[in-house]
Amino acid sequence: MELRPRPGAAARLNLFLIEVEAEVPRESAAALTLTTPSEREIVITRSFKAPRELVFAAWTEPRHVKRWWGPNGFATPRCEIDLRAGGAYLIDMRGPDGTIYPTTGTYIEVTPPARLVYTEVFGCLGQPDKSSLVTVSFAERDGVTTVTLHSLFDSLADRDAHIRIGVEKGWSECFEHLAAYLPKMHHDND
Repeated sequence: MELRPRPGAAARLNLFLIEVEAEVPRESAAALTLTTPSEREIVITRSFKAPRELVFAAWTEPRHVKRWWGPNGFATPRCEIDLRAGGAYLIDMRGPDGTIYPTTGTYIEVTPPARLVYTEVFGCLGQPDKSSLVTVSFAERDGVTTVTLHSLFDSLADRDAHIRIGVEKGWSECFEHLAAYLPKMHHDND
């Protein structure tokens, strides 16, 4: 007797797997999403299996930022953060070839542990540095913190320049480093 799946079985199985996957938390909650809701925006979202206070601290304390910031092969030799409205920050990433890529800006809003709003000038676009307005939200549910990084650029050209330099791959790798670092943070706080 030959067994054949009923018509539509593959589609039903696929829907079932999608539903199950949505219900089963991943260890690192690793899926990064990038959307472009308008010509001037990039929104990146990633969830982490950690309380938002810990994720916020990892994002805002220089000793922690230095441990995870930057894509694969990069280091963060300098991180200075004045975490208050009107305060400035500077994060230098050093590429594998030794080139320093500075990111600077000014905090507009600091609402621990829920939200940051700041300007950002990313110094690696090969053109006069362009500023963007960044809002980072930290939302926790059942021990999982979702970070939403919303960047608003001056123009479509500025947004697309960020996409061309590999913003999705870069943030994906940064967030992998952050996910690996978060469980170690309590040791750093001792």
